[in-house]
Amino acid sequence: MKFQITANSTMIMNLLDLGEEKEYDENARREEAALHLTKNIAILKELLMEMIKFGSKKEPDFEEELAMDSILEGVLAHLFEIRGIVDGDPASLDVTKSDYTSEKKELPIIYEFYLEILKRCRENTNPHHDKAYSLIVDGMKIYVRELYYVPEAMTDALAEKMEILAKEAENSDCICQAKSENRMWGTSNE
Repeated sequence: MKFQITANSTMIMNLLDLGEEKEYDENARREEAALHLTKNIAILKELLMEMIKFGSKKEPDFEEELAMDSILEGVLAHLFEIRGIVDGDPASLDVTKSDYTSEKKELPIIYEFYLEILKRCRENTNPHHDKAYSLIVDGMKIYVRELYYVPEAMTDALAEKMEILAKEAENSDCICQAKSENRMWGTSNE
């Protein structure tokens, strides 16, 4: 089966999904569960870097690529950390329910990754990362089906809500993309 990674794909696959691995413990002579989060983040970082390069209009230079690498690693680590997923602890992938059963935690998705990139881009104070954020945002937008947001408030919305916000913006100081100042950003790949 072939997968095509696009926002319009009918087959949805979570690239940020991960699970426990089985490793053989020679001392105990049995297989044990393992979670190599750091290794998985490195793999995801490389995959995302290739996706960004494919989706971007400009190839990053060496400095930009180093900055992008740092940004991607930080965002990926954050997305797993906020869910309590810990390197070396496969049990951290699960949540225990009230009836003492467990189920897999909800893992991050590309939408959340992109939204976190946008938030960090807005809050960025490192001038060396400005171009890197721009390249990441530009390169990743083709993989997000639909997202509209107001950078100043860091609100995200679906198209219906965005239409309401745009109408409200006509009667306020907020200028939307249709009025040319990019105060509300949007991407729709439907």
